[in-house]
Amino acid sequence: IDERNKYYNEWKINKSLLTPRPDWDKVSNVIDGGNKRWKILSAGKSSEQLMEILIREIVNENQIESIEENDYFEANGDQESVLSFLRTSEHTQIVNRRMRRRMTGLLIKEIWTDKIRKPYNRSIRSLTPTKQYNSSGSSSPLLLSLPNTLQSPLDSTLTLADHVATYFEKRFDSKAIAIEMGYNLRDACQRYHNSEEINLFWGIITGQIEEMVYHYRMQSISQLLQHLIKMKTFFSFQHDSTLPKARKAIVSEPNSPVSMIANRRLSLFSMKVYRESPVLHHDLTMTNEQFIESLKVFYPNKTDSQIDELFLSAKYDLQHINQSIEFSLLFIEDNEGRFGKFLSTLIQQLNQEKFSYVEEIKQILLG
Repeated sequence: IDERNKYYNEWKINKSLLTPRPDWDKVSNVIDGGNKRWKILSAGKSSEQLMEILIREIVNENQIESIEENDYFEANGDQESVLSFLRTSEHTQIVNRRMRRRMTGLLIKEIWTDKIRKPYNRSIRSLTPTKQYNSSGSSSPLLLSLPNTLQSPLDSTLTLADHVATYFEKRFDSKAIAIEMGYNLRDACQRYHNSEEINLFWGIITGQIEEMVYHYRMQSISQLLQHLIKMKTFFSFQHDSTLPKARKAIVSEPNSPVSMIANRRLSLFSMKVYRESPVLHHDLTMTNEQFIESLKVFYPNKTDSQIDELFLSAKYDLQHINQSIEFSLLFIEDNEGRFGKFLSTLIQQLNQEKFSYVEEIKQILLG
C-alpha cells in the first residue's frame, strides 16, 4: 500500500508539472480593477472556479461593482492642484453612483462632442454663405460627425479638465451634481482603464497625454473617409481618361495640376451631387479590390500585411463574405462611442508607426 501511495503521489506531481496551466495572472491586465481586484477574486480558487469568474466578467463586460464598496467618495479639496471638475470642500459628501461602462462611454462622447462643437460652430458662423458652401465640413453628411478637430485646440484655451467642469455645471445646472458627476467619472475611468477610448480620455484630462493626440486621431479617420468617398467617385467614372493620373496624384502629388483639378471636381461633386444622388448616398460601396487599392493609395508606406490586416478587419465589421465593402459602415461608432475592429486596427497601426518613428529618432540622436 505504501508503495502504491508513493507511485500515486509521484503521478500527481508529474501530472501537475506536465499539464499546461494557464497564466491566470495575465487576467489582471484586462480585468476591471486590475491586479488588486484580481488577487481578491482569485484567492484560493481552483482553475475551474477561476474560469467561472472570468466568464462572468466577460458576460458582464466588466460592468460590476468597484473594489471598494464605499457609498461615498472622499473629496480632494478645493486647492489649485486638484482637477477643476473635482474641486470642492473636503467636508463635501459625494455619492458613489458606480457608473457603468456604457454610461461612461456615452458621457465621454458627449464631452468630446461639446468641446469640438463650440470652436467649430464659431468658425462656421464667421464664414460667409459662399465660404460655408465650399468648406470641407459640408462635403458630405457622413463627415458632419467628423469635423476638422485638429483646429479645435487652437481655438480654445480651456484644458479638457476645465471644459468638463464647465460642461457639467451647464448640463446639470447644479454645482453639487456637477462635482458628483466629476468624481463618478474619475472612478469609472480608473475602473475601465482597459478601454482604449476611456484610457485616452483620462490620460488627456490628467495631463499625461497631449490633447492633440485625440484630435490627430479623429482627423486621420476623417481624412481616410474623405479619401474613400473620392475614390468611390473615381471608380464610378472610370471612362474618364484622367482617372489613372488623378488617382495617383491625390496622395503623391497633391499640388500638381491634375490633382488640383481632380480634387476641385470631387469637392464640387461631394457638396452637390452626393446629396442628390441616391446611388452614392445610400450605397457607398466598393469591390474588395477597389477598397484594397484605395488603402494602398492613401497609405503608400504601409506593408502588404498591414493593408491585409485593415481589409480583414473591415470584412469582420461588415460580417459578410461577398465581393463588396460598404465602407461608410466602417466609420460608425456604437452606442457607447466605441469603434469597430477596422478603426481600432487603424488606430493600433498609427500608434505602432508613431512609436517606431520615435525609436528611429532616438537612435539617430544617440548616434
